[in-house]
Amino acid sequence: MLTFEQYVRLTGIGYEGCGLGEFIRRLRRENVELLIDVRLNPISRKRGFSKTALSNALADAGIVYEHMRELGNPKWNRAGFGGESAELRTARDVYAGRPWRQEPASAWTGSSKPLSARRW
Repeated sequence: MLTFEQYVRLTGIGYEGCGLGEFIRRLRRENVELLIDVRLNPISRKRGFSKTALSNALADAGIVYEHMRELGNPKWNRAGFGGESAELRTARDVYAGRPWRQEPASAWTGSSKPLSARRW
């Protein structure tokens, strides 16, 4: 029997530079079954990438969408990712030290589905 840790593969992906169709093709090529959107506000000026439109397009492609802003990088820590190497290092350390990193299961408590009910 596979344990949760053996079965789940996590990856990060962005949508800059591609349209919705290409983005979904990339997800399907990687066999993504669940996309967790960690944007603070899941809106976009780019057609198809706002929460409802993205969720619907992903559902049509057989991919589950979940918005979990609490897993994202806090707004106050983002500037460091565009700074010099020392600022970048500090911003990464801050993000790596977020409370959900120590207890990942706690980040899922507000989810609409318990872990055991998800399609992994």
